[in-house]
Amino acid sequence: MVVPPVHKHWIIIAKPLLVPVVIALVIAFLIDVVAASRIDGTVRGTITYLVVGGTVLWAVGAWLVRLTATLTVTNQRVIQEEGVLRRSSNVIPVDRIQDISIKQSVVGRLLSYGDIEIDTAGVIANQVFTYLPEPEQLRDKLFVVSSQRRRPGGIE
Repeated sequence: MVVPPVHKHWIIIAKPLLVPVVIALVIAFLIDVVAASRIDGTVRGTITYLVVGGTVLWAVGAWLVRLTATLTVTNQRVIQEEGVLRRSSNVIPVDRIQDISIKQSVVGRLLSYGDIEIDTAGVIANQVFTYLPEPEQLRDKLFVVSSQRRRPGGIE
């Protein structure tokens, strides 16, 4: 059983955009409504385009973070990869998994995302995978793969 790569939940795009979008709206309001008579139309338009452009660039950055962060489950390993420019990868052998716990906030339960912590045997530190969609389903799949690896005659 191999689980296709899982990307982080879309909320990781929305959370970092909340503040820049609010700031962009406030600036646009101040420039286009409050200071409309004091600032030339060309300057107002330029500032508005710069604010909107900056917000769009911020959104593209958040989208790239989501796109490049994956969790892949194979019949032998759990592989987490993250990073746009600087890539990092964590690998956990499935037969080392001892326990899997889920943490969800109220918003996480409503939007169906959460964090999964995998407790492992040996010297490997516990790994936390954040903002995963449908964490209960992923936990159940991990337990199935882990139990198949431990059984005599399991998947090799």
